[in-house]
Amino acid sequence: MLSAAIVLAASAASNAMAVAGERADASSSTTAESGGTDGDGAATGAAGDTGTGEDATALAKAARTGKLVEITSLRGESSEVYATPEGHLEAREHLRPVRTRVDGAWRDIDTTLICGANGTVAPKVTSVGLSFSGGGFAPLVRMTKNGRELALSWPTELPAPEMNGNTVTYPDVLPGVDLRMTAQQDGFTQLLVVKSAEAAASPRARPETGSASESGDPDQRKDGHQRSAQGSAHGDRAVHDPVRRLLAVKKCGGMTVKVLRSDSTGELELSGTRSELLALGRELRNGHGEILLEQVSDPFPYSRSLSRMTFRRASGKVMISSFGDRESLDVQGGPESLSLLADNIEGFASEADVDDHLHVDYYPDHDYLAEGSGSVVVAIG
Repeated sequence: MLSAAIVLAASAASNAMAVAGERADASSSTTAESGGTDGDGAATGAAGDTGTGEDATALAKAARTGKLVEITSLRGESSEVYATPEGHLEAREHLRPVRTRVDGAWRDIDTTLICGANGTVAPKVTSVGLSFSGGGFAPLVRMTKNGRELALSWPTELPAPEMNGNTVTYPDVLPGVDLRMTAQQDGFTQLLVVKSAEAAASPRARPETGSASESGDPDQRKDGHQRSAQGSAHGDRAVHDPVRRLLAVKKCGGMTVKVLRSDSTGELELSGTRSELLALGRELRNGHGEILLEQVSDPFPYSRSLSRMTFRRASGKVMISSFGDRESLDVQGGPESLSLLADNIEGFASEADVDDHLHVDYYPDHDYLAEGSGSVVVAIG
C-alpha cells in the first residue's frame, strides 16, 4: 500500500517527542510532553508516562543496532513512533489509516473484497465497518464508525455484483451504465461507468445521489452527498469506459461458469447457472473482456477444463475457437452476430429445463456463426 507519511523527531533527553494525532483525515502532527494513548491506540503523549520503560529499551536497542526500533505501545491507526540510533524519538503519520484494531489486536488494512454476511460484499480489514449490497433492494452501502451508521440506497433493484480486488461492479444499473463501488481504507468511492456514446447522451447517466439513512449523528453535507464521521465517502462520478475488462471477476457463491474441451474431437461444453449464462450474454453483447472460468479437477469424459474465456469484436460472423494447448475459449465477431449468439444463450437460460442442452453448431448460411467456427454445447448446471 502506497501511503505518504509525515516524519518529525524530538530529543528524548528533553522529555518530549513528536506524535501523530488520530484524526479522520490524518493530515497533521502535533507535539506534546505528556499523555497516553487515545481510544484507537494512537500516541498522544511522550516520555514520562507508562511507556518510558519501553522508550528507554527501544533507544538502547536502536543505539546498539544502528536501526530504528518501533515503540509499539505508541502505535496508532495512521501513526507509529520509533527510537532512532541518534537518541531521538521519531513519529510518523500516514495520510490514511494503514492498520486498525480487530478483536483487540492490530491488523494491516486490506481492502480486498470478500463475501460477507447475508450475501453482502465487504473488505477484509478497514478502519470503518463497511459492506456493499449483494443485489436486490438492500442498501447499496452501509458504513459504521463509533456506533454511528450511514446507509446509502440505489433507487432501483440492484443486479448481483461482480468483485475484482477492492472494487465491486453492479452491471447495467441504467441502460449501458455500470455502477462501480471501491472500498478504501476509511470509506468508499462511487463511479458510474458509461459504456457507449448512446448511454453517455442519456440524462439518466448524469450523476445523482441515492437516498440515504443514518443512525447516530453522521455528517451530512448540504449538497446531498453523504459522509461518515470521518468524511470518507465520496459522491458519484461518471466516466466513459469504451473497453470493459473482467479479469479475475468473482461473485459471492463462486464463479460457476465452466468450459470443458475434448482434444480428440474439439467438442466444447459450456455450463453455468441461469444467472451466469444471462451474465455471459451481456458480455457477448459488450464484445470486450475476459473472464476466469471455474476449474474442474476431473473433466472426464472431456480432456481438459479451460481457464478463461475472451470476447473481442471483429468484422463478420462469430468465430468460436480453442486450439492446441491453449487454455482459453475465444469468441469474436461483429456486434450483430454477437448479439444473436447472446439472444440464443439468454433465451436458453431463461426458458430451458435443467436437463436441456443448447447446441451451437455451424451449418451453411448460419445466421451468426462463421464457417470453421467450433461447436459448443451449452448446459445449465
